[in-house]
This record gives sequence, C-alpha cells and structure tokens, in this order.
Amino acid sequence: VVGGLVAVSDKDKDEDGEEEACTEESAGDKPVALRNAAFFIDRKGDVVGEYWKRNPVLAEIEVGILPGCTCVVVETDVGRIGLSIGFDLNFPSVFQEMTAKGVDLISWISVYDGGLALQAEAMKLRKPFVSAVMSHSAKVV
Repeated sequence: VVGGLVAVSDKDKDEDGEEEACTEESAGDKPVALRNAAFFIDRKGDVVGEYWKRNPVLAEIEVGILPGCTCVVVETDVGRIGLSIGFDLNFPSVFQEMTAKGVDLISWISVYDGGLALQAEAMKLRKPFVSAVMSHSAKVV
C-alpha cells in the first residue's frame, strides 16, 4: 500500500463505475480536486484498489483537498484488506463499513502513529491493523 496526493478528474466513480453522490463540479477533462489517496498494488505491480481519505483535516481542506466518499476493501490472496488514512481513525463509520464488507485486515497510513486510538479501534473491531507512519512507531496491532 502506498499513499500520496493525486489530482482527480471531473467524475468520481464507485466500484461499479457509477458516478458517486459526492462528485464535484466539472471542469471539463481537467483535474478539479486534490485527494489524499492510498493505493493497493498487487504482486504484479497493478493498482487494484484506490482509497480517497474520507475525513481530511482542516489544513488539508484549506489547501483544496476534498474528502472521498467510499470505503475500499481489496480482495487479495491473503484475505480482504481495507485501506484508511490518518484522521479517518476518529470516524468509526469508516471501519464499520469495512467490517460490513468482510475486511480481514486494515491498512492505516498516517503522519502520526495513532497511539491508543489505533489500538482501541483494533480491539473494538477485533481486526488487525497494519500502520505505515512517518514516525518510528509503525506497527501491527
């Protein structure tokens, strides 16, 4: 799983290719928004899942990063892996939707290490979390 900022075209799509309710105003074929995104890359090097952070922090919103609106769970040869980013940790609905989709493990990318909140969410859901963080505290919970 890798993360970063991406420019998004004028249409958001759900898993079936349908337009999402949170689609922004169109600007033709030009990108209209920045998203904080996580990508799941399979063993062949193909992107098989893309998640847009649903709950950006105020500093992200102020520079034009828009929230995503879907929950992503990727089917892999080791189970179903959910993708999440940073501040999403404070919003249980993200993880409840993953659980409803049968997630086996949750990948969480962040600038901060999550502390007790990460451990509490893993215990509450009874699902393992694998974190990738900027500090020295990346972990499997």
